[in-house]
Amino acid sequence: MTSLWTEERKASALASYDKWRGTPHKDRVRKVGIGIDCVGLIFEILYDSKVLPRLPIAGLYCKHDVNSKKEKPNFEELFYCERVSLDDLQFGDICICDWSNFWWHPMFYTDKQMIHITRDGWVKKVSESIWDCRVGWAFRFYKEGFAKDIDFIHLGEFQLAK
Repeated sequence: MTSLWTEERKASALASYDKWRGTPHKDRVRKVGIGIDCVGLIFEILYDSKVLPRLPIAGLYCKHDVNSKKEKPNFEELFYCERVSLDDLQFGDICICDWSNFWWHPMFYTDKQMIHITRDGWVKKVSESIWDCRVGWAFRFYKEGFAKDIDFIHLGEFQLAK
C-alpha cells in the first residue's frame, strides 16, 4: 500500500507542529500561542496536512467525565485507518497511550519522535523511547477523509459536527 504521507504532506505536518510548538495546554481551546489540548493538536496536524477536512467543533466537548471512559476510541469506524504494530511505526501514525485504563492520550509519530501536549505542559516533540511503556496501540491512515458520513463524530472526550 502506498503511504498517505508524501513529502509535501510530511512538510505540512511538521509546519503545523512548528506553528503550535510551545503553545500551553488548555482544554477545549485551539488558539496558537494561547492553548490547545491533545486531541485538538492531533486534529490540527491532520487538518493542516489535508488528511482530514476541517470541521467546526460542535459546541464544546461531551458532558461525560473524561476519566470514566469505558471503551477505547474506535478509530477504524471513524477514519480510513488500521491498527498497526508498535514495532512498525511510520511517520503520521497516531499512537495512543493508555494510562491506567482511565484515559487515553493521542500522539503524532514523526520518525522516532512523538508530537504531543500534556495537561501540565505545552506542545513539544519527545523521543519515542519515553513513551514505549505507555503506548498501547497505534493507527495508520490509508485514505483521506472520514469513513462515516454522520452528523457528529464522537471520539474520546469530544464531538465534531460534520
